[in-house]
Amino acid sequence: MPKQYPAEFRQRVIALLEAGRKVADIAADLDVSANTIYILRRQHLIDTGQIPGTSSIESSEFAKAQREIAKLRAENEILRRANESMKNATPPRRRFEMIEQITSESHDVKASCELLDVSRAGLYAWKGRPLSAMAIRQAWLTEVITEVHTASRGIHGAPPVHAELRLGRGIVVGHNQVGRLMRNAGLVGLPLKRRFKRTSRADTSDGLVNRVFARTEPDQLWAADITEQRTSEGKF
Repeated sequence: MPKQYPAEFRQRVIALLEAGRKVADIAADLDVSANTIYILRRQHLIDTGQIPGTSSIESSEFAKAQREIAKLRAENEILRRANESMKNATPPRRRFEMIEQITSESHDVKASCELLDVSRAGLYAWKGRPLSAMAIRQAWLTEVITEVHTASRGIHGAPPVHAELRLGRGIVVGHNQVGRLMRNAGLVGLPLKRRFKRTSRADTSDGLVNRVFARTEPDQLWAADITEQRTSEGKF
């Protein structure tokens, strides 16, 4: 139907038709076109199985399906754009970890691999591959770093944690690696307080010339004169 009318309106039209009212009279009383009355009558005949055609329920379900398809297409486009950006920034191993997380929630493995642009063979090979020595060391370092950070009551950041590992425990590890492992583990230290150096008033430009800026002739105040004056006063 070109326009969806309330069920009460359709039922009223059918009741008037069944009562023997003419189409033109019904259209005039209800302020609609005669063509609308014919369409409603035909749809009623289809819904009651008197003539072939698409029923109102099927039309409603079809319209709902179209809305769902449009929504899924919009979501798929968002996922496609996000996937394009992620593929350039995320190495395959991290994508394998993401797929393992996704499939653990009962999602399809094939669709997940296609979405993240990795092969299923590569995924299964990665799942059956034991952890490398580097991965084991990083996991161990993360545990030690977490222990040191917890012992400091969450105060220490990467520099003091690195110092504790190198000097306190004799673990050879780089400062950048400590910072990266702390970020991956969500460990953050308290920010350091900035210390500002106090400067004496004599160190400012107005103190160097005793706040006497007026000169009667050109070239009466030179940097060399100020340096010589401060040297004689023992300030340099």
